[in-house]
Amino acid sequence: MNHLSARTARALLFASALFASALGTAHAATISIACSGVGQELEFCKGAAEAWARKTGNTVNIVTPPNDASERLALYQQLLSARSDKVDVLQVDVIWPGLLGSHLLDLRPYASGVEKAHFPGFIANNSSHGRLVAMPWFANAGLLFYRSDLLQKYGQQVPETWNVLTASARRIQDGERAAGKQRMWGYEIPPQNLSLLHE
Repeated sequence: MNHLSARTARALLFASALFASALGTAHAATISIACSGVGQELEFCKGAAEAWARKTGNTVNIVTPPNDASERLALYQQLLSARSDKVDVLQVDVIWPGLLGSHLLDLRPYASGVEKAHFPGFIANNSSHGRLVAMPWFANAGLLFYRSDLLQKYGQQVPETWNVLTASARRIQDGERAAGKQRMWGYEIPPQNLSLLHE
């Protein structure tokens, strides 16, 4: 399983925001954060935890749960059901907020509106029954680059649908090839794959 794929992008349960705002540096606390041991995630998590600890005066213990996602989820469910104090902050898979949400703190009162700086779809995904239970730590998002000079040359607008993208790319490609640029390629989605993009 590729841990950096869009399907398995992780979300960090940013309960540390609670500790940062509620405890502050006057009442330093020790919290435990579950950091994945997969790939570079452990180093990223350790670095972020250490930076937060330096900034707030709190102490962070790193807990490394199982690398296997199914085993990690089972462990989290067990710890949360038992109301264990072994882990305060969890790093979770993108599909887990709904499964774990009833056990997690609503972060919205502590987030100071920072959730508005994230993609709305990510925040919606990290909400359960109207409660914000996770915050994105990192995400993989596809980007489409386009040539504004060619859109202008052929009188095209920036595409907002797949069908318009395909038609615009085809028009530009045909025009450029007719002008002798045989290696010009547009962007075309086979009709049989268009339905997959709308599901």
